[in-house]
Amino acid sequence: MAEHVELNGVVLLVERAGAGAPTVVFVHGSWDDHSTWNRVASAVDGTVVSYDRRGHSGSRQPLGQGSIDEDVDDLVALIEWIDRGPVAVVGHSYGATMSLLVACRRPDLIHHIVAHEPPLFAVLRDDPLHAASLADVLAAMQHAADCIESGRPEEGAAHFVEHVGFGPGVWDGVFDDEERAIIVANADTWLDQYRDPRRLALSLDDLAATEVPVLITRGNRSPALYGPALDRVLAAAPFLSSLTIDGCGHAVAHTHPAELAAAVNEFVAS
Repeated sequence: MAEHVELNGVVLLVERAGAGAPTVVFVHGSWDDHSTWNRVASAVDGTVVSYDRRGHSGSRQPLGQGSIDEDVDDLVALIEWIDRGPVAVVGHSYGATMSLLVACRRPDLIHHIVAHEPPLFAVLRDDPLHAASLADVLAAMQHAADCIESGRPEEGAAHFVEHVGFGPGVWDGVFDDEERAIIVANADTWLDQYRDPRRLALSLDDLAATEVPVLITRGNRSPALYGPALDRVLAAAPFLSSLTIDGCGHAVAHTHPAELAAAVNEFVAS
């Protein structure tokens, strides 16, 4: 059942399915919307809740520069609106970073988190071993932003997918026409996110202080920077564990939904 709900001053499209415990909230990443979770959510136990983040697809985008703090506040408001006590949260990419921020700020709301490859590349800023790769990623993000600003959102989206977030071949080889259309339609919201000076607001110190159990899932076919960034995060935070999904990349909900759903069911049940 999908409905529009006003939370934290913005109207969000929220979809609920299933029944009983546990309650699992899905948070999508950049560019896409709640539909990216369809194949995962249908195989997860309990009540599942997914939503379009502000500015994405069926949800509204208030005027002015947005921030990751607003996204985090939206997620907090959504969990409180569900009103079933602490929930499990499954986040992908930017949505995974948001989920971790909620665990740091409101650990009373979450009892488990499964986070697939939060893009915490900023932890590598002072690492000379990865300086060149990080510079390439930042340049590719700037190129994607330039394309969108000059009225070429499809080119910008494809460049981001191929050179920043997902890797070569994913734009045409993994995403279908409908999924590519969703990504292009949400290009302006990604551009707003890119301009947010606080989009990398998660600190390792904050993450290390939380006691919420977190499972970081990752692929062995993801772009190169995810691995070393997540290794740094895992070393800093004792309540984090890790699972590598064989043959998987960043687009886990598209390529390995059954494996991710199984990991969510097992981790949340534990």
